[in-house]
Amino acid sequence: MCGIAGLQGKIDIDINACLTSLLHRGPDARGTFKDSDTFFAHTRLSILDLSEAGNQPMSNEDETIWIVFNGEIYNAPDLRRELKGAGHTFKSRSDTEVLIHLFEEEREKMVSRLRGMFAFSIYDKNRGEIFLARDPLGIKPLVYSQLSAGFLFASEIKTLLTAVQFPRELDREALMFYFHFNYIPAPWTIWKHARKVKPGHYLIVQDGKIKEERPYFTLDHKPAPESFEEAVSLLDTAFKDSVRYHLLSDVPVGSFLSGGVDSSLVATLAQHYSRGPLQTFTVTYPEFPYLDESAYARKIAKNIGSHHTEIPVRAKDIREAITEICDHLDEPFGDPALIPTAVLSKLTRKHVKVALSGDGGDELFAGYTKYQALKAGLALKNLQPIFKVLRFLPFKESRARFLGDKIRQVRKFAGTLERDTTRFLINLMSVFPPGEIEKLYSHSFAGTPAVSLIEEILGDYPALSESDMNRYLFLDMRLVLPNDMLFKIDTASMRYSLEVRVPFVDREVVGLISSFPGDWKLKGLQRKHILKKMARKYLPREILERKKMGFNVPIGEWSRDESMPLFKEAFEKSRLTDIDFLSYEYVDRIFKEHMEGRRDRFFELWNIFVFLNWWRNYLT
Repeated sequence: MCGIAGLQGKIDIDINACLTSLLHRGPDARGTFKDSDTFFAHTRLSILDLSEAGNQPMSNEDETIWIVFNGEIYNAPDLRRELKGAGHTFKSRSDTEVLIHLFEEEREKMVSRLRGMFAFSIYDKNRGEIFLARDPLGIKPLVYSQLSAGFLFASEIKTLLTAVQFPRELDREALMFYFHFNYIPAPWTIWKHARKVKPGHYLIVQDGKIKEERPYFTLDHKPAPESFEEAVSLLDTAFKDSVRYHLLSDVPVGSFLSGGVDSSLVATLAQHYSRGPLQTFTVTYPEFPYLDESAYARKIAKNIGSHHTEIPVRAKDIREAITEICDHLDEPFGDPALIPTAVLSKLTRKHVKVALSGDGGDELFAGYTKYQALKAGLALKNLQPIFKVLRFLPFKESRARFLGDKIRQVRKFAGTLERDTTRFLINLMSVFPPGEIEKLYSHSFAGTPAVSLIEEILGDYPALSESDMNRYLFLDMRLVLPNDMLFKIDTASMRYSLEVRVPFVDREVVGLISSFPGDWKLKGLQRKHILKKMARKYLPREILERKKMGFNVPIGEWSRDESMPLFKEAFEKSRLTDIDFLSYEYVDRIFKEHMEGRRDRFFELWNIFVFLNWWRNYLT
């Protein structure tokens, strides 16, 4: 894993600042390349071929092809054998060099051959062209800016800001996406003059201008296996193969282990293919036992014989992590799970450079409660007027108490239900309750582009009916998976120079799963039906049947505590008055509701808190 950057044109950039902005992604080595008006920069986290031969920027033999690459190509050994057979010679054992020679053979068609996570840029000196590509499912980030002075790209937005000519102008459409979804979806970024390369897309740049942008990956709607039993067998084979591929490394590989189905299955199979005891890692919450999953993780670790490490997380650790990771964000990102993921990544990095994760399983197999709510809502939407009354239940909400949490869930479901399916989806995905996001904005900032984005994505899926669950899983794979879950993993782990790999998010696995009927994933209201059937041969019944907890963090409860002044100070009137498009009156009202325990407003307040922190760092 690495950090990459580059430009073509007459852009002035502070080279030292550019490299420094990427140092967390690659602390082991750094390098640059310049040819006329083209410049590449790279910081390296050494995983494959730890020698200097693996350093970047890297070139072919006659130095006419240059590359900077971030990621891992898991089928690189297979491709290397093929390329050697075609007459290519190698000076390293790195997968980077495989990309160079594959580009020489196939140019942009090469991307369809790659199995892995990647973002890279290749410069063809003879043609004066830059070729950029991002992996099919959006595991690795790649951002760019097309300016009048030229073209600029990087792994992270903060690197673009080291260019003198980059204008810091907010993209207000992107802001509306953020307040709605908690993240800014590709191709948007927080800045009007910066964009994300979409997953499964490539760009060709010449003379400092984008001359071609094209998708190279789409999910083929393959016919389903003939029987459920055959599908279970195919899934078993494909996922084992993916985990085995994801262990490719010249340094030790560990695994996150929460004790849930996804991480337990990944760790179990990883241990099967490992030569010695796998190192597994989990967080514990001594102060909040209702969130503590460590007993389940401990059971799996004992079953598979892994070397298990438990990481206790207390309020002070969360306070430190909030400051550290929120200050690291170069655009607003409001998923609170970023915080425990950062804590886990930071402490895991003390033991290993690479860790496997179970992320992606929920989006592929309908693992979230929202899928149950969606299915129920589609069946009950004509009763919407009756359910709306339940929003006004006169009870207090609390995630820490069983009854309080159930009241919160019922109230939320009742509030989201709509006869119009797109509006219902918008409500389910929104951070703010229906009708309230308009109150967040002042008169100068209203409306949302979320509806048109969701309709555009759903329009790409040939659903048999409105109730086809695959339609909504497709939406999450295009929207939530790359922009929320995978962004969270990359941001949290690379902040601490840890490479995290996601075996569920493998193009072969995803292609297979996408062919399964929706009711094999959500059967009735049973989530992850087919995955759990496959996992029976590997995991104890206790793990398969336990209630899903997710990777939660009790910031909501801690936010009401006097030990969290950071949270309270953020919502003082003086912090909001200089932001003309947010309503202080609305923010103050929901803050008081939360602090007094009348409503659980943590998710809305966290969304605003992260934005205010970003605003302070970049625009004040």
